[in-house]
Amino acid sequence: MALSLVIVVGLSSCISSLNPLITYTNIECFDAAIGMWKDDDAMEVKIEKFHGSGLEREFQMQEKKDSEKKGHKPKPLSQEEIKYQNNVYILSFIKNGVQHVMILSFTRINSNLFAQFAPLIAFEENKKSYDAGLIIKNDTAHRALWDFGKDQTFSFAKVKLNAGQLQFIPFNGDYMQTLLAKGAVSIPFEEDRWFDTTLITASADQLQKFFHKYGNDERLFNKKHTLVFKPTVL
Repeated sequence: MALSLVIVVGLSSCISSLNPLITYTNIECFDAAIGMWKDDDAMEVKIEKFHGSGLEREFQMQEKKDSEKKGHKPKPLSQEEIKYQNNVYILSFIKNGVQHVMILSFTRINSNLFAQFAPLIAFEENKKSYDAGLIIKNDTAHRALWDFGKDQTFSFAKVKLNAGQLQFIPFNGDYMQTLLAKGAVSIPFEEDRWFDTTLITASADQLQKFFHKYGNDERLFNKKHTLVFKPTVL
């Protein structure tokens, strides 16, 4: 299964969330994910820390330019923003000549590790670097990485690291939709019958409580559609 379909669509299994599960309050470091990976279709995926990345440098340069135009110094980061920035990751891959960049973050709830995906930007493969100016130009209300996901929906997956392989296990869409339709789980959602999709509208706190209660229920996750990343041999 192609990565672009799995992460952008498949991981949500037609279910996405309006709000994040992971915020600065519960984000955790998972550096074992850092590196170059390949899926079963030999598509290469790069996962790197945002802190120290080319994208961070692009944001800093853009912020400096904006500040100089306005005649003031860049606003210092809050402790919450620093914690988020130091623990969030960038996932990128190329599909059909287009490089896709996503915000990737992790959290542990009970004994389970979960990942959160949010699309950030896509641009032509032949560009030499990220263009933070383009991102900001397209959305002038946002000036920091943690702001951009606010206009996107989020996808979640359970994470396993097994024999050196990084595994993302998506929601079982059918089982999740059955729970929601029966009212078996007390989280708000909306259905789009035109596109057969479900949008969870629960708050971050409600989502955390949901994963705390149901995170061990194996029926909630579709192991058949597990995305397996194998490390790229250099």
